[in-house]
Amino acid sequence: MLLIAIVGTSGLQPALDAIESGKDLAVASKEILVMAGEAVTSAAQKRGVKILPVDSEHNAIFQCLDGRGYSGRGCRRICRQAWQSLRYQPLWQRGCA
Repeated sequence: MLLIAIVGTSGLQPALDAIESGKDLAVASKEILVMAGEAVTSAAQKRGVKILPVDSEHNAIFQCLDGRGYSGRGCRRICRQAWQSLRYQPLWQRGCA
């Protein structure tokens, strides 16, 4: 297993190299998945490599997408409800008034 905890785009090549060699990834920084998520996940699926979230925010998202967690209350339902409530929030303006 390889832990990817490099901030920025520098972690992409080590991650792809690890996938190519059949090593599972423990991902602690989101940049490689934001930048090249489809390529990374596709390569991992082809090699049978697992991508495991290490950071708490990534892990929470992973659990929601995977349908696990949140005390058996249906994490997908909870995520869907959260999204619905966020969709109708007023837009915030940034900066000084």
